[in-house]
Amino acid sequence: MSCALGGAVCGGCDSEANWVPGDEDNIRMVIADISDARSNSEKLASIFSDGSVPDDAWLKKSAKWSFVVESIEISDETANVEIAIEDFFGDVLSIQAWTCEKVSDTWRVKDAPLPD
Repeated sequence: MSCALGGAVCGGCDSEANWVPGDEDNIRMVIADISDARSNSEKLASIFSDGSVPDDAWLKKSAKWSFVVESIEISDETANVEIAIEDFFGDVLSIQAWTCEKVSDTWRVKDAPLPD
């Protein structure tokens, strides 16, 4: 037996076809979406909490970096996320502590400091 999962075909993966992402998965997806959303203010607004959408200086400074989730600690509706900030070559420049919050069942970035 085989089934399609995300465009790939696998054998006997009925349980994976019904996979539902959990809180950690959703937080990782939100962080991953930041890179693609930097030039789309509407998308950024959907990723960041109200009042937390980055300003132009943050966007310009972060444009040359990628963000990799190292660890996540969830407590109720708040998550402390350790983020590795990497350069173009994948070298870790800094580890930063970010905060996410769950707003109406959707995880959003509340605080996203960058290195100096």
